[in-house]
Amino acid sequence: MSLSQNKNKSHFTFLTPNELEFAAICSVFDSFDNFLGSDSMTKYGMLYIKSGNPVIFDDDTKSTYLNAMKSEKDFNEFIEYMEQQFNDALNMDW
Repeated sequence: MSLSQNKNKSHFTFLTPNELEFAAICSVFDSFDNFLGSDSMTKYGMLYIKSGNPVIFDDDTKSTYLNAMKSEKDFNEFIEYMEQQFNDALNMDW
């Protein structure tokens, strides 16, 4: 994207990358996603994001997330539990 200003007018254009540039851009994003999915500080967040569950930020839920992060097995079980809770709420299955 190019952004320029002429006196009181703003002008911008989007430049379409060629196929080689696009592949390089995608490669950078893929590498970053792989890093986030494998780094010990971010891998659980990426697992949760990929689950599609809503992210809840209240203090109690944040504590629950941290408790579930003891192992990948525990965290996957937590994700499945949360999926069931959200599905039950959507279907009004109390």
